[in-house]
Amino acid sequence: IRSAGVRVIRNTGVAADNFILQNCLIENTASSGLEMLHFIGTATRENWIIRNNRFSGVQGGTGAIYFNGSASGLKDVLVDGNDFMGSGAAAIFGGASDLTISGNYFAATNLPTINMNDLDNPTIENNTINVNGFGLQLTTINGGVIRSNTLTGISAYDFSGTLYMRGIDVFGTSFGGPNSAGLVIENN
Repeated sequence: IRSAGVRVIRNTGVAADNFILQNCLIENTASSGLEMLHFIGTATRENWIIRNNRFSGVQGGTGAIYFNGSASGLKDVLVDGNDFMGSGAAAIFGGASDLTISGNYFAATNLPTINMNDLDNPTIENNTINVNGFGLQLTTINGGVIRSNTLTGISAYDFSGTLYMRGIDVFGTSFGGPNSAGLVIENN
């Protein structure tokens, strides 16, 4: 699936349960663009699987995958075995409940690879993150676990004259997020 800088898949305001995106190449051929997958609105969406895809040329917008909403609107999501290649945007952005991000490969992303606020009980495990700047930046409402991830290439990233360098950044209430109580970070 090729995009010339526009969204490839967008779901707005409609309940879409049991969504599966699997074994696809999603490629942005433009030098800038919007999110490749964009899910927005207050409708509840459950049981989503985004597996074994390659997102290439991630540029602009908020992220390759943008879950725009709160944890209560998107539940039981699996993002597994995907490759995210590109720069200029996060790979995954937004909020969800019972989200599992596992076995993915992230490379060359200039912004936080996984940039999520309003997560409820996430599991982020067994990912390889090779980036410039942030690895993960998130807050959680209710616990969760970040474990057994490999973070390499984390180096200073210049954002508007300020240098940032963080493997895992739990930013809590500093950007209006929850306090991330009960979050376990181990074996990274």
